[in-house]
Amino acid sequence: MKKMGFIVVMAIMAFITVFTSCNSAVGGDDLTATEKETGTAFVIKLPGEKKQTQRELYSEADATSYEIKLLKDSEVVTTKTGEPGDTVRLVVEADGAYTINVTAKMGEVIIAEGSETASIELDKGDVAVKVTLTPKQKDAGFNVDIGWNDSEEVMAPLSAITINGVQLEKTSEVQVMNSAVTVTGAKNTNNHEGVFIEGRTVTLSPFIMGKYEVTQELYKTVMTNQKVTVGGVEKTLNAEPFYCKDSGTHPLVSSEVQKLRAAEGMTWYDAVYFCNALTEKTMSTSDKAYNITVTEVDSNGNITGATVTLVEGAKGYRLPTEAEWEFAARGGDQTKADWNYAFSGADTASGTSYSENSNTGLDTVGWYWYNTKNAGVTGTATPSSGEEGYGIHEVGKKAANALGLYDMSGNAWERCYDWYGSVANPTGASSGSNRVGRGGSWDDFAYNCSVCNRIGSKPGSRGSDLGFRVVRSAQ
Repeated sequence: MKKMGFIVVMAIMAFITVFTSCNSAVGGDDLTATEKETGTAFVIKLPGEKKQTQRELYSEADATSYEIKLLKDSEVVTTKTGEPGDTVRLVVEADGAYTINVTAKMGEVIIAEGSETASIELDKGDVAVKVTLTPKQKDAGFNVDIGWNDSEEVMAPLSAITINGVQLEKTSEVQVMNSAVTVTGAKNTNNHEGVFIEGRTVTLSPFIMGKYEVTQELYKTVMTNQKVTVGGVEKTLNAEPFYCKDSGTHPLVSSEVQKLRAAEGMTWYDAVYFCNALTEKTMSTSDKAYNITVTEVDSNGNITGATVTLVEGAKGYRLPTEAEWEFAARGGDQTKADWNYAFSGADTASGTSYSENSNTGLDTVGWYWYNTKNAGVTGTATPSSGEEGYGIHEVGKKAANALGLYDMSGNAWERCYDWYGSVANPTGASSGSNRVGRGGSWDDFAYNCSVCNRIGSKPGSRGSDLGFRVVRSAQ
């Protein structure tokens, strides 16, 4: 196999992937019949579902087709079209320098273009080429990085969580940042105050966050047969504390899957215990992020009292800090429009204030009180106990935000580690009686689902709207 140099270009929804290949590989079964030509060629791999990386997360710019042109001396030699995931070969008949132009389209709309010049020698075989795509429309969803690297340095997608050899659905993760980021707060004029307030500077270390809220399946898998001893008495913890089951007052929506509904009904203490238990099952005991001494378990098997301290530098699973949560909910990039959106991945509807109860701007990304009964579309009807829509939804049914995180506005309030109190200090309140919740829920008004809104709840409290997602440090 011949080794060849190439340019690595990473585009968030349109990643023209190139790879080093020999002639036999590029003419293999992964090519369509129309692509199985003979001769030396430039090889272009178009982005597709199976080739997504962590950087391919802007669904609003997902290209539906590509046009690829090969030019020599400014004259078109070959023109081809392709779909996401196709491998395209541009066969040449003479040595020399060529230009490859790629146009990405969404329907008939051109959303990005790019070109690259490369040389080829027939006796040396195919040349793999990466092409930089530059967005044609503002906020088209592309975020292009350019560098001279090896393909192995492109961030690979983070796998779903595997427990006892079983990979669980909707448990994959996103690396939110690769290096420390400092956020300088600003006055919010179109939203709640949040934690990045004017006069406050917060530095965040790299961390990894669950793409989804913890599902009922994941929670049950981790918490089954978990036991604690309180006052010399062994107690079994509740592995299914959920109010939202497939019957009763919070029935399953017929188009959704019960085990993939967001986990709810646990206490804050249960959530931090879960984080340690998940760490033990996927890493090791020494990686646990918390020291926990359980002091009280109620008759349902939920932890209602405990002393909890964070293990500094631990790499195990934990709840996000409030600043981590808001940074991720805002999309992770202070220079983008998303950062100032009212909701995670969507802004307030035109002509609608962020402070209003009903807001169609939330429909694309979140479940809330005025759309949970209406197939996710804001209406005047609201659900009643026992009706479909009265309860938590399957995770990931709405659109993701710019980082590929789902349901950060609506569906379930997400518990954070911080005490609820003043945010004047970068680390938040040092003590308190309530813990922070962020993001709003299915039974809240739209303004509660803002990326900046915050609530406090007793750590021993439970509710059908209280869930969480996990994070871990990226070390």
